[in-house]
Amino acid sequence: MKIEHLEELINEYKTSKETVVEKSILWNTEIKFLITNLLKNAKKTYNIGFGPDENILP
Repeated sequence: MKIEHLEELINEYKTSKETVVEKSILWNTEIKFLITNLLKNAKKTYNIGFGPDENILP
């Protein structure tokens, strides 16, 4: 394996890792909140006997 190829793989790994961190931050700051509210509102609106687990909600 050539050094150039290894450098390319390392750069791809770093980019991938950055993407994972960005998506994790987005999940924790926005998406989880939106999904939680959606499920809570659905539970209030449609009494179907189940809803989100209150122990895992923020």
